[in-house]
Amino acid sequence: MMVASDTSRLFGVGSGGTSFYGGPTVISAGSFPGAVPQRHYWAMEFGEGRQLTSGGTSITFPNSGFSGKPFVQLTASRQTSGSGDFAIAVLDNLTATSMSVVVIDDAGAGLSNASFFWQSTGTRVF
Repeated sequence: MMVASDTSRLFGVGSGGTSFYGGPTVISAGSFPGAVPQRHYWAMEFGEGRQLTSGGTSITFPNSGFSGKPFVQLTASRQTSGSGDFAIAVLDNLTATSMSVVVIDDAGAGLSNASFFWQSTGTRVF
């Protein structure tokens, strides 16, 4: 066993390789990223975005993004103006390092000055 002093991450060091066992910011997930020895870890990033015009908003994932496309969840704030009764956040384009989000109302019209919350979960390579 080895603890990295700069990150407080716990590793198992053996003849087959080094495996990551945990740390203070580890997500407990039901699936295993990668193959043994584990060279990947689950990571989660989240935040709030604002669409200032009806054309959409680009979000760059913090900490250099992920090793592949992450899983993304979006929630739009309810709008009191516009033709619809509620707002829908739509994932327009997704890469390992960024995403584009468009916020529309329930009639399909793009909204201006609409906020949304996002959460992305993916893997990163050590």
